[in-house]
Amino acid sequence: MNRSYVFSLLTVLFLAAMPLFSQTDGVLTNPDELPDDFVWSITRYSGPMEDMVDAISEDLQRGYLPVGFEADPDISLLLIQDDTIPFTRWRIHEFTNPSQMEAEMNGFLVEGWLPMDIARTEGGIAALFIETELSVNGWRIVTSEATDDALTATIEDLQSQGLSVWGASLDGEGIWLLAVRELGDVTRITQYANYQDEPERIRLAVNESIAAGFVPWGLSLAAGRVLVTYVR
Repeated sequence: MNRSYVFSLLTVLFLAAMPLFSQTDGVLTNPDELPDDFVWSITRYSGPMEDMVDAISEDLQRGYLPVGFEADPDISLLLIQDDTIPFTRWRIHEFTNPSQMEAEMNGFLVEGWLPMDIARTEGGIAALFIETELSVNGWRIVTSEATDDALTATIEDLQSQGLSVWGASLDGEGIWLLAVRELGDVTRITQYANYQDEPERIRLAVNESIAAGFVPWGLSLAAGRVLVTYVR
């Protein structure tokens, strides 16, 4: 059975969550002009579902936009402090029936839910959505071998079709990519980086990519590795 959790941003409760690595102080107001103090965070939320929901809602109340997502089974989010995409609710939905996934995903888009990232689960694929007026013209989920050459070729093929890669999820067999066709036929340049799970090195590397004009936009955690997807 598919599982779907819908949460509003009205709950404001203080519960502990562990930031794995972050850059703090500042608010992104224009995604085309990243400030030196651009705020981002990769945070892992653990514990009972209700506690995780409350902790995530508290962080989102602070103005964070959830752009990356992993479920392992704890929930990890890549957050950026961005007020250019207002949203009212967020949800995590697990797709467990491949034959119904296209219809279900299209149904969410029609209802105003925007897919931000995906995560492979034991039961199928989970997706992180936000409820927003921003919409997309289409989407695809594709798989690729997890080698640099294969992943680069897959991303370039998607971009040649007018699709921007927004999210990724590693599993034991390869990598799954979420690609969307943005309004106005905007195709963003995608960059990805595969880091060892070393917080300080990741912090410095992400900041270096941000300084080059790339926005961190997708997250995958697997086997001691951290894969971050960037767009510009």
